[in-house]
This record gives sequence, C-alpha cells and structure tokens, in this order.
Amino acid sequence: MNRDEREALKQTIDAVDRLMSVFKIERALYLVVAFVSFLMLIYGSVRLLREPSIDPTAITLILGGNGLATVAATRVAYFLNRAFNLVEQLVRKFSGIT
Repeated sequence: MNRDEREALKQTIDAVDRLMSVFKIERALYLVVAFVSFLMLIYGSVRLLREPSIDPTAITLILGGNGLATVAATRVAYFLNRAFNLVEQLVRKFSGIT
C-alpha cells in the first residue's frame, strides 16, 4: 500500500469513527426504546396470561412493543450499514475490485 492509499484508509477510518460518535446519542436513544419495547412485551404477555379474556390493551401493548423494537433495530442497522458501506468502498478500491 502506498502513502496515498494509507492516507485514504486513515481518513476513511476517521470518518467512520466520527460517524459513530456523532450518532452515539441517537444509538443510546434507540437502545432505550428497545428496552421500553421489551418491557411493553413482557407486561402485555403477563396481562394476557392473567386475564381470562383477551384484553385490547394487552394486544396493543404487544403490538406496540413489537413495532418499537422493529423501529429501533432498523435504525441501528441503518447507521451501521452506512458505516460499513464506507469501509467496503475503500477496501474494494484498494483491492482493485471497483
């Protein structure tokens, strides 16, 4: 690897590091959302098991918890995918794959 390639690699890794640090608060927020959705799922499940009839509130808790978990996981995956795509482009460039 020549000097220009090393500099490009260093800049790309620095960019990924900055990208991760910029979205650190957002990732923490999505972690909290995922935890809340887990609590909603647990509470809704317990409520469904304790009640003899199906309660719309429990169903709403379960569906809402699933939706929140999906949103949180999708957003975290999106940001990680963007970071890894940046690294992938650099690796392809240096390996000659284009």
